[in-house]
Amino acid sequence: MMAGATLEPPAVETVLARVFARRASWRLSEIVFWIGAFLILLVWPSRSLLINEIAILALFVFAQSALAAGPKCNAIESTSARLACYDAASPPKAEKPAGIEKALPRPEYNDPFLAEDARTTAKLNNICRGC
Repeated sequence: MMAGATLEPPAVETVLARVFARRASWRLSEIVFWIGAFLILLVWPSRSLLINEIAILALFVFAQSALAAGPKCNAIESTSARLACYDAASPPKAEKPAGIEKALPRPEYNDPFLAEDARTTAKLNNICRGC
């Protein structure tokens, strides 16, 4: 190495591309799961309903681990690249437009049973209870 030469950190795009490429690739457990799922259906076709329920449950298990597996930003040594990785992993939330905060005026609520209730109450008051 030459004297006075410094190593440049890899570009942020390169680091992020590697992180997301690792997440996009198939893992061995996923490949084994899908091969096993198709083989079980071929071996026991009469049990397809039970196997279907088990497969749905297994997919939920895989989905939870996939959601929990974020990019490993803490392994990136460059500060700016690490911050860019965290920013890409959790983008900022969009703000509400200003017009949504104002509530539109609503017409007054008319109870459809109010008139019927008044008629029923008038009829009940006219009943002689001790005659």
